[in-house]
Amino acid sequence: MRYTLTLPTAPSASHPNAASKSYPFELSGSEWLGMAMCATQSYPEQVKTCRPDSDCNILDPAVSPKHVGQAYTELQFYPPAGCRGRPGRWRWGPVRATRPSGPRH
Repeated sequence: MRYTLTLPTAPSASHPNAASKSYPFELSGSEWLGMAMCATQSYPEQVKTCRPDSDCNILDPAVSPKHVGQAYTELQFYPPAGCRGRPGRWRWGPVRATRPSGPRH
């Protein structure tokens, strides 16, 4: 799977009070991509294998109680906020998070 994402750019620094000028952090909290995936060690832990590159791992639990667990992963890009003293304040900051599904132990 491949994603193509073009991150917004900040307007030029000249004329900071010009009309119709806004920065990415003013328009959006973050840009992000997400995907659910098969996870054999995630709830309900009833099937220990996942067929790669396939949608056949997705089963309705009402039809078949034996199904693999799932996890959700996302890649977030936080815009530069321009805060003084903040490291990397003029660059987009990437964050990756993966969470299993099901009850928390």
